[in-house]
Amino acid sequence: MQNAPSHESFKFRHVLVATDFEAASARTLEYATELATRLGAELTVMHAWEVPRSAYAPEFYAANDVAGLVADAAAHQLEQTAGILRQRMPFAKSLLRSGDPAQTIAKSAEEIGADVVVVGRNNGRIEHMLLGSVSERLIRICRMPVIVIPHPSGTA
Repeated sequence: MQNAPSHESFKFRHVLVATDFEAASARTLEYATELATRLGAELTVMHAWEVPRSAYAPEFYAANDVAGLVADAAAHQLEQTAGILRQRMPFAKSLLRSGDPAQTIAKSAEEIGADVVVVGRNNGRIEHMLLGSVSERLIRICRMPVIVIPHPSGTA
């Protein structure tokens, strides 16, 4: 195998883990933290948010008001999550971005030089039927390996 990649080209030096802050994502965060620890890799936890589609109905809220509320809540939750991870990995980083979750996670992984992306698979059956899951879309569009942690119930 003359053109086979070297062992070094498969070394994961930077793990990106994406979270949606659901209870099941704790398992995904634990897996990514353990992976990064064992490999001596950097760890970045990220959340990609978007304004809920119903927010565009003018009789409810102006989209900017909702976007600000969602961004503030996401930032607060991400810092709490990163704080917990930093108890085991003091140099873990956090990253908050807005946009379509799959597209935003894939783009962010490239921007920060992640070698692998770790995501969970949730139980959102209706959303999955309409849009496809974020994890499935990531597998199709990511340029680096994607590790999908199944939902704990095993029914996702």
